[in-house]
Amino acid sequence: MIEQITSLMPRDGDTRDGTMEIYAHVRARTVELCSGSEQEKLAFGDAWPATDDRRQERALAGLIFSSLEAQDAFIVACGAEAREILRRHADVVDALAAALAEHRTLDGARIDDIIGRTIAARQLAQEYERRRVWHEITARANKFNEEYCEPV
Repeated sequence: MIEQITSLMPRDGDTRDGTMEIYAHVRARTVELCSGSEQEKLAFGDAWPATDDRRQERALAGLIFSSLEAQDAFIVACGAEAREILRRHADVVDALAAALAEHRTLDGARIDDIIGRTIAARQLAQEYERRRVWHEITARANKFNEEYCEPV
């Protein structure tokens, strides 16, 4: 795939028009490649080398950047993005890991179901928390009115 994309990339001095989709694909794919190791670091504090993932990240970064320093910065940024996505969706990752440990394999429909149920549970918990906070605010407002405001 990288060989096919390489021929589509502009050379030095060429216009960059029309390459945004390629850049977005390269970025998304590099974030995906970084995510496995980033999740291992989050869960276990360290990660296996994943040599092929690192090779693919470098090859993808090389499609966009000619400088090794820029490639490194891009890969680091993609790793940071992967980490943040994993943190933000830790409940989904945990639910998928638990289902995988239990069933040993998961098909696409089961994965979609687990993700949907987990997100729904998260949103329900957030709604309960919003309502609890609102209840506290209105209770404090009522108490304030009782103590400091004269009846009308």
